[in-house]
Parts: sequence; structure tokens; C-alpha cells
Amino acid sequence: MQNGCVFRKPSLDVSVVTPAGLVLLKIIAWTDRAGDMRRKDAMDIAYLLSTYEKIKDVTDTLFDGDNTQTMETYDWDISQAAAYLLGIHANDIAQPNTRQQVARLVNGELGERNAERLIEEMCERFDIQYERNKQLLSAFLAGFGL
Repeated sequence: MQNGCVFRKPSLDVSVVTPAGLVLLKIIAWTDRAGDMRRKDAMDIAYLLSTYEKIKDVTDTLFDGDNTQTMETYDWDISQAAAYLLGIHANDIAQPNTRQQVARLVNGELGERNAERLIEEMCERFDIQYERNKQLLSAFLAGFGL
């Protein structure tokens, strides 16, 4: 208190999307947009799948004694295990129509907008990244329940 005035720190609440919410948003956007717009969504999906491990809570969860089975399943590849965990987290928040659209993508029901095409568009350099993106997307989809 100074000169009878009370100073308060202003509060600021900012809503932000979670990685699980963002990956779902990007997948749905990728299935809906025209070809020239999809590339950015695909690259964002690749980024989310390959960097989810950098979140401390994710890493802690994967190395927790009760969860090492996930790491063992993915031969201790933390990126794949984290992509799997992201799939679980995305499934936890997905609405039924969102789950259905992701399933339609995986099952090839969207024509040229299929999982294979998504993997291709996730690649900055096709020759280097295709197999890795395929592994990460497969792990995510397994976590998602597909």
C-alpha cells in the first residue's frame, strides 16, 4: 500500500489450444481444405507428432514405471511413444463426429485425402522423412484407437 492506494497485479487469462486439440484441428482442416492449402496443415501435423515428446509432462509420463510398456512397444523410441500418447490424448477430447472423420481418413473413404497422401504431404523432404512420418502417424493412430 502506498499513499492509501492498493496496488494489484492485473490478472490475465488466455485460452490456448492443447497439442491434442491442435492436432485434431489440423487433421480435420487437412481433410476439408483444397490441395494448395493442405500442405501447411500436413507440415503442422508432422511437427506436432515429432515434438510432443518435448513437453516435460509427456516425457515424465512415458518414463514413469507404470507406463514403460508404451516405451517398450516402440522399442524405446521416445518420439513414437509420445505420438502414441498424443493419440490417446486426442481421442480423450474428440467428439464422435471428429473420431468418425479421422476414421474415414484412415479407411480411405475421402478419396485422394487418405492417410498415404497425408504422410506424403507431411514431408519437407520426401526421401528422408516419409518412413519416419509414417511411423509417427501410425503410432498416433494406434493411440487414437485406429
